[in-house]
Amino acid sequence: MKERFNISLGVSALTFIVYRADKSAAVAGEQRVPESALHLLGQATPFAGKLVLGERGLGGNDADGDRTIV
Repeated sequence: MKERFNISLGVSALTFIVYRADKSAAVAGEQRVPESALHLLGQATPFAGKLVLGERGLGGNDADGDRTIV
């Protein structure tokens, strides 16, 4: 569990750093991070969080099919 949390935290921190660097480059008029890399990180961040939440049973579907988030 702790390993998955560390992975999730690392992916989230990396995403934040890359987005911040892209924003700084945009403001300075310098070369920006490729959009494909930003999209990849944007897709990886929720997946990493789901590794942690899914294992603990947080979030998911109730028996009647309604989505719940705890």
